[in-house]
Amino acid sequence: KACFPIKVGAGDRFFNVPCLRARRSLGVKVDGVREQINGVTSFIDASMVYGPAKLLADELRTFEGGKLKTEKTTDGKGRLMHEDLPQLGVFKCRNKTINMDRCPHAGDPRANVFAGLTIMHTAFHMEHNRIAGKLAEQNPQWDDERLYQETRRILIATMQKITYTEYLPNLIGPHMMDVFGFNDPFTYDPDVDASVTNVFGADAFRFGHSQINGPLKITNQRSPGLSEIYFLPEVMLEENGGVMKVREWMTWRMD
Repeated sequence: KACFPIKVGAGDRFFNVPCLRARRSLGVKVDGVREQINGVTSFIDASMVYGPAKLLADELRTFEGGKLKTEKTTDGKGRLMHEDLPQLGVFKCRNKTINMDRCPHAGDPRANVFAGLTIMHTAFHMEHNRIAGKLAEQNPQWDDERLYQETRRILIATMQKITYTEYLPNLIGPHMMDVFGFNDPFTYDPDVDASVTNVFGADAFRFGHSQINGPLKITNQRSPGLSEIYFLPEVMLEENGGVMKVREWMTWRMD
């Protein structure tokens, strides 16, 4: 029963086990039918930046100038070198079994799982602060709450724009964009049910995992497999590579 329902055939070239364990997600009965519980929102609302609930959103805020918290790194003379996601204590990391001194904190707990995710979280986190700074310059009369909410609206719109005009056209192609009406004029409808179906959320959505390239290039001399750097966000700080090399790897295409 522990291995239901994924059996591994004899002589499999990769898995040397009789079967793979598959744990079911938490569920709840709705009209007598078992349904999945979704821990995040179904909308494209930048919840990976701000969190799915107010408690986490507030934890990430500075409550000054509409900005989010960051971890500042300085050189020996106190000059700012770069800013990163705020850090959690080691014992609050998602993985507590390894010796690590960095644990990025973001709207989604998986920000410290994989360096590629960490970079994406960092990029949008910093973009929020950049926009907030610009809005503060142009609207000095706005308080922290106004700056935060207006910036959040802009970042959400940015993510929606990227999703529908850049990501989806490349993913499903122009024909399917027309089939689903994604190129048609539209107006906002607050009555649309944005819930994700069980079959998509629990199964089909995993197709994205196969879009990740192979070994992660951290430096010119080091390209570990993805399984070797899970929960090791500090790899981005390695000399002669780190963030820039991971960014190069993320934008590399396999034709």
